[in-house]
Amino acid sequence: MKLIIRSFLFILFLILNSVSVTAQTEDGNKSYIPNITVTTPQAAALSKAGEIPIDISTGRINYTIPVFEIKEGSFTMPINLSYNYSGLLLDESPGYGGLGWNFNIGGSIQHTVNGLNDEGHEYDKGTIDAYVKRIPPYNNSSSVETFTLLKRIADGITDGEPDKYSVNVGDLNCSFYLDKDNNPVFLKNENYKVTGNSTVGFTLTDDKGIKYIFNIPLDASKITADNSVDYKSSFLLTEINFPGTTNKILFQYGAPASYNDFNLSQTLMKNTNSLGNVQSYTLGNNKTYTALTVRKLTKIITNNYSIELQYNNNPTEPALGVISSLKVIDNAANIVKNYDFTFSTWVGRRINLLNVKYNNEVINQMEYDLSLPYPVMSAEIDYVQKDLWGYYNPNARAANPVGLTNPYDNPSIKPNLATTKIGALKKITYQTKGYSLIDYEPNKVYMAAGGYNFPYDSDGAITNPSVIASTSASDGITVEKTFVITKVPAEVTISYRLGNETSMTQNYDQRDTKVLLVKDGDSDSNALFSAQQQWLKELTWIPQKTSFTSGTPSPKVTITVPGTYRIKAMSSAGSTAWISANYLQTEENFNQTVGGIRVQQVKNCDFNGQCITTTYNYTQDAKSTGIMLQKPEFYSGYLTKYGSCNGYGRMDYYNYTSIYPLSNFRGSPVLYKTVEKIDSDGSTLVNGKTVFTYYGSQVQNSLLDEESYFTTGLLDTKTVKDNANTTLTFQSNSYQGGEVRTTPRFVYAVQAKPLIDKSACFWTDILFNTINYKHESKNYALEKQEETNYYAGKELLQRTISTYNLDTGNLKGQSKTNSANETIETKNYYAQDPEMASQPMINDLIATNITGVPLLTQSYKAGTKISEQLTNYDQGTATSNLLVPQAIYAAKFPNTFPNLANIGKLERKISLDQYDDKGNIVQYTLENGAPVSFIWGYYKSQPIAKIENATYSQVSSYVANLQGLSNTGTETDLINALNALRSSLPNAMITTYTHIPLIGVSTITDPKGDQITYIYDSLGRLRFVKDAQGKLLSENQYHYKN
Repeated sequence: MKLIIRSFLFILFLILNSVSVTAQTEDGNKSYIPNITVTTPQAAALSKAGEIPIDISTGRINYTIPVFEIKEGSFTMPINLSYNYSGLLLDESPGYGGLGWNFNIGGSIQHTVNGLNDEGHEYDKGTIDAYVKRIPPYNNSSSVETFTLLKRIADGITDGEPDKYSVNVGDLNCSFYLDKDNNPVFLKNENYKVTGNSTVGFTLTDDKGIKYIFNIPLDASKITADNSVDYKSSFLLTEINFPGTTNKILFQYGAPASYNDFNLSQTLMKNTNSLGNVQSYTLGNNKTYTALTVRKLTKIITNNYSIELQYNNNPTEPALGVISSLKVIDNAANIVKNYDFTFSTWVGRRINLLNVKYNNEVINQMEYDLSLPYPVMSAEIDYVQKDLWGYYNPNARAANPVGLTNPYDNPSIKPNLATTKIGALKKITYQTKGYSLIDYEPNKVYMAAGGYNFPYDSDGAITNPSVIASTSASDGITVEKTFVITKVPAEVTISYRLGNETSMTQNYDQRDTKVLLVKDGDSDSNALFSAQQQWLKELTWIPQKTSFTSGTPSPKVTITVPGTYRIKAMSSAGSTAWISANYLQTEENFNQTVGGIRVQQVKNCDFNGQCITTTYNYTQDAKSTGIMLQKPEFYSGYLTKYGSCNGYGRMDYYNYTSIYPLSNFRGSPVLYKTVEKIDSDGSTLVNGKTVFTYYGSQVQNSLLDEESYFTTGLLDTKTVKDNANTTLTFQSNSYQGGEVRTTPRFVYAVQAKPLIDKSACFWTDILFNTINYKHESKNYALEKQEETNYYAGKELLQRTISTYNLDTGNLKGQSKTNSANETIETKNYYAQDPEMASQPMINDLIATNITGVPLLTQSYKAGTKISEQLTNYDQGTATSNLLVPQAIYAAKFPNTFPNLANIGKLERKISLDQYDDKGNIVQYTLENGAPVSFIWGYYKSQPIAKIENATYSQVSSYVANLQGLSNTGTETDLINALNALRSSLPNAMITTYTHIPLIGVSTITDPKGDQITYIYDSLGRLRFVKDAQGKLLSENQYHYKN
C-alpha cells in the first residue's frame, strides 16, 4: 500500500478543518452559538491496516466496516457490517451480511414468548400479580382457587410468564416486559415510553422525544408433537420522527416470504415403581417445526436522499438472503454512493462475504477458514451434530432406543476445534493492501474437579492402567487386586464377565460367581459395586445362558474418598469370574476446554509486510481466567403420579443438552476475568501491555437470572504497563449494583409444574413445584472512576463520581477531583425534576418525553457555585410549531445581576428567534448583538447563506428562489443568485455556500466575494482546492500498491 498526498498551499491558513458559520463574537459567548457548521473536506480516510478490535472479556472478534450514516440533527443511525463470530453454530442461520456478519440497518423489536403468547392472555398478568401478592382469593395456598390457577398454568391454559421484547435500532438497544397495566418494564432502567401491544406493534419514544414506530408484525407458527402456536416473532421499524423537525425517516419492505426451521432435542425418561425399581427407559425425540415470515428491507427514505437495497437470495429458500447492493440516491435521482457486497456461493444456508466495494473499488477483502466444508443437513438426525454448546461437531450422535446413551456419559458432544472454527474470518486485506491475520484457539475455563459435570472426561483427567482380577474354572477361589485413589472425585469404569463352564464336571449341581468393588477395610456388604450370578442344575442348567457381562455402557462408580480400593472375583469350581477396573483420576483444579473460539492473536501488517502482532493472554499463572457463566444441567425434574390411591409410578426426565442456555452473555459461554493485551513486532514488545479485569460471576439459572448480565463484562480495572512491566496508568471502575427505582416498575412471573399427582384419588390432590420471580427495572450505570498516572515517581490521581436519578436514570451530578485535590461538581436538572416545574413548556417537554436533556446545569468548586446555564423551550409560530430551545441564559457566580422570575441571577446569552419547519435555525441574536440569519437549501438540509446584521424577514423574499435553485437548478445559477443577494444587502456580511449533496461543500464565498472551490473524484474524495481565479491551492493524490 502506498499513499502519496501532495499539497500545494498558496495561501496560508486558507484551508481550515472546518468553517464555522458563526458570528465574530467575544469568546465568552461562543459556546452559546448554534453549531451550524459547514465542514470543508479532508483527504479521504483510507481503509487501512489497523488494530482489529476484540471484545476482550469474551475473546471474540468485534470488527466493523462502516458503510453509511443517516443523520438528522443530532440524531445518527450508523449503517455498518459487524463481525462477531464465536464458531459455527449448527442451528444458526446467517443474517443479511453472511456467516458471522451482522448487517446493521433498519430495526425491529424481537418478541420472545415465555410460557404462553401474551397475545390473548393480557389479563392473566393481573391474576398472576394477585397470586404472588396473596390477594384474595389466592391468600390461602390450599384454596380451590389457588389449586385451579396452578393447574391451569401447568396445563398451559393460563399464562404465568410475561413475554420479552428486545429493541434493536441503530445505537438504541434495550429490552422490556409489559406489566399488568401494559406499562413497559425495562430490564435496565430506561426513561422511555412505549405504547401499543403484541398484536398491532409498538411505538417507543426515547428520552430525547424521538419516536420509533414498529408496526409491521411478522407472523410465526411453531408446531410440536403436543400443539401448535401462532405468534408474532417481531415487529419491523417503519418510521422515525422527531420533536424538533417535520423530517421523518421511513422504512419500506418487500412482500412477505417464509421459510421453515427445524430443531431436534432428545429426552430420556426413567419410569420407576413405588418400590424404587426401574420399570423402563423411554427415549423422547422432541421435534419443533417453526414457520417464520420475513420481509426484507428494500428502501429507506429521508428528507434529502433515499437508500435502496438489493439482495442475493438463497436459491432453494428465497426468503433467506444477503444484501448484495446498497445505493444512496439523492433527490435528483443521482446515485451518489454505491456499495456492492460480493459473496461466495450458497452452501445450504451458509454464505461468506468476500469483499466490499465502494463506487466499484474494493475497500475490504476477506478470507475464511474453509479447510473443512460446511455441513448440509439433509436428514432430521443431522440436527444433533453439535457439541454441548451447539457448535458443529460431526462426531455427535443421537441417542438410540437400543442401548440408551446416558445423558451424563455422552462423549460424542465434546467440542471439536477443527469443526467449530469452520468459516472463521482469518484474513482481511485493506484498500491500501495492508492486511490483518487472525488466529483462534478454543475457549477455556478454570475448574475444580468437584464442580465438573460435563458428560465426558475432563481435560484434567488422568487415565490409569486397568486392574484385573479373574478366576479359574478348575477350582473355587477368590482373586483380589488393589489400586490407590489419590485424587477425588475419581471415576471407576467396571467391566466384568460371569461364566458357567458347562463342559466342566466339578460342582455339577450348583455354581456361584460374584464380582465386586469395595474400599479396603470395608466388608463386602458395603461394596460400591457388585454383580453375581448363580446356576442350578436340574435337567439342564438354569439359567441356560452361560455368560453374563457388564454390557454397554459399562457401569461406572464415582469415588469421593481417597484411599486403597479392592476388586474381587469369586467363583466356585466349574465357573469363572472376571472383573476389570479402569479408574480415572482428576486433577484438583485444571483448565477445561469449552465450546466456541476466542482470538489468540492478530497480526496487523502494512503493504511492505511490516507487522505488529497483538496477542491476548487469557491466563494468569498458567490458570485460565475464564469462568463458565452457566453450568450445564441435564436433569429437568420428575413427576410422581398415582394410578390409584395406593400405587404410583415416578417419571424422571433427563435432557441430552443443557436445560439452561449456556451462552446468554453476548453469545459467549465464557467470561474472562483478566486478559492481557500485548503488542510485539514478532520478537520484542513495542507498546508494553494492557491488563483488563472484568466484573461477572456464574449464575444458577440463565433463563431467570437476566439481571446479572447487565454487570457481567463491565470493566473493573485497566492497567497500562511499559516494556519493562512498569505501571504507567491504572484505572478502576465501580457501578450501580442494580439499585431499584424509588417508584418501582416490575412484573411477576410464575412457573408451575406438578410434582405429585394424586388426582386419581381426589381432584385437588396435586402437589406443584412453583417458582415465583420478578422482572424489575434496575440501574447499572458507572458510579465512580479513578485513574492514577505514574510519572517521575509521583502518583497523579483523578477521580470522577457520578450520581443518578434512580427513577429516570438521568445523570444528576458529577464531581471531578484532580491530582491537586481540587473538586469541580456539576449538577443537572431535567424536565421531570421538581426544580424545573415553573419553567415554560415544562408539561409539553414531559408529554413529548424530552426528559433526558438537561435544562439547567450548575457548576460548583469546593461547594461554591461558580456558574449556571438554563435553556428555555418554546412552541409556536416562531418555531414553526416545533418544541425547540428558544433562549439560553447563563452567568458566572458570584454576580450582581437582578434575580429574574423563574430564571434567577442569569443573563440572556442568546435568543433563538426563528426556526423553519425542518427545525433549522433561521435567525438567532446574541446578547447585545446584531441578528444573524440563515437560508437553508438542498431541500433545507444545508446552509447556503449566512447573513450577519439582517433579520430573516429582510431576506425572506429571496428564500424561495434560492431554495428552488439549490434543489433543482444548476450550481452556476445558484451562485449567481447568491451573489445577487450579497449585492442587495450592502449593510450585511454574507457568506454563501454551495454543496454536492452527500459528498461535501462545493464552494464557499466569503463576505468580500472571494470564492474557494472544492473538487472531488468519482469516489467522493477531495482532489483539488482552487481559489477565485482558478489557481490551485492544494491537491490530493491517491496511490495504492499494485
